Amino acid sequence: MRILIVHRELPFPADNGGKLRAAHVASYLASHHEVVFLSFATPAQMEYSQRPLNEFPQRGLFRHFECFPLPPSVALSRRIFSGVPSEVIDLRSDQMSAAIAAAIAQYQPQVLLTSEPGMTPYLEPYMQPHGGKILVLDYLMVQPLSLERLAAISRGFRRLLWKLRWKRSIAYHRHIAPRYDLCLVNSNEDYVDLQTHSPGWQRLEFFPNGLDLNEYPLELQTPQPQTLIYPGSITYLPNRDAVQYMIQAILPRIRQRLPDVKFLVTGAVPADGSAPQGEGVVYTGRVPDVRPVIAGAWACVVPLRSGAGGTRYKVLEAMALGTPIISTTIGAEGVDWTDGQNIIVRDAPDQFAQSTLAVLEDAALRHRLSQQGRQLIEQRYDWNVLGAKLTDLFTELVEKVSQAPGK
Repeated sequence: MRILIVHRELPFPADNGGKLRAAHVASYLASHHEVVFLSFATPAQMEYSQRPLNEFPQRGLFRHFECFPLPPSVALSRRIFSGVPSEVIDLRSDQMSAAIAAAIAQYQPQVLLTSEPGMTPYLEPYMQPHGGKILVLDYLMVQPLSLERLAAISRGFRRLLWKLRWKRSIAYHRHIAPRYDLCLVNSNEDYVDLQTHSPGWQRLEFFPNGLDLNEYPLELQTPQPQTLIYPGSITYLPNRDAVQYMIQAILPRIRQRLPDVKFLVTGAVPADGSAPQGEGVVYTGRVPDVRPVIAGAWACVVPLRSGAGGTRYKVLEAMALGTPIISTTIGAEGVDWTDGQNIIVRDAPDQFAQSTLAVLEDAALRHRLSQQGRQLIEQRYDWNVLGAKLTDLFTELVEKVSQAPGK
């Protein structure tokens, strides 16, 4: 197949969950099909995109690869009074429009793929039937659900702002839904939210996140006693809320019985010193490779209370590395888990704390969660299996179009 991928952000290097999904999809498709890749990029990403192939080998997979500077944000007044989400306005670029037109003319792709609804205006001119292209949205993080959850945990004026953004987002999704031949989401919660609030999608499919298990060997690091980890930058609001919730409502209950428990938080930390603080809390900052840090903990805690639906890579990575997980229901979304077997899921802070203590104090429980978590990833979330399913979906669409009357 001939595929054009258009993204709002370069997913290489894949240093967070959203980038991992986009990187896996792009790399797999480019390894098996003829793929052209166009993306916006920050200054640092622009520099990375131009590195030699020995430092950025994925670039060599693509038929054509090109990045463009991310457009500057528009004035606040235009954001407030616009009838579309702010990212749609922010992403307007004549340079990107011209690059897409040139790529379509030269390479004649059959499928146009993006992971960002805000990129839809670039693809609409080429949609079926007149443009003849198959449009696919691999929706990494369903925004309406995220905004709704942020409103639910906010108060006062902030809650009103989140609700207003939610309404605007819903209206935009209703507009773009019929444009796409296929929309992929990575959790049942995402699927239900889109079906409920923007039911006009031509085809909506659940397609989970996954990992290349060759990159996640077991026994990567010796687990350190009484060490908990939350992999995720607190510069992302749902992560910040999760960490603050852990520090204020859960960790003190744990440390009453195990006062030496250490809670590691990876990822970027605000430079203004506003990171939530507490006894036993350690912010590692960005680490070159988060896998040894996850593997070196006795347990991974995921006390998320907000954020979009979707499979959390922090959960998949911990399972793949054999690190036991205690999570809220929201944190475990998108994974076909069995409570007490491959993960422990608790929402109330006292129950979350008690279950975390049980994992820290019971070696047999840690072993069971570790072993069965890894087995679940091997059986259902290995990207080599998922990639073949993705190709089947695209092939079905291409064949359907080629067999349509007049083709």
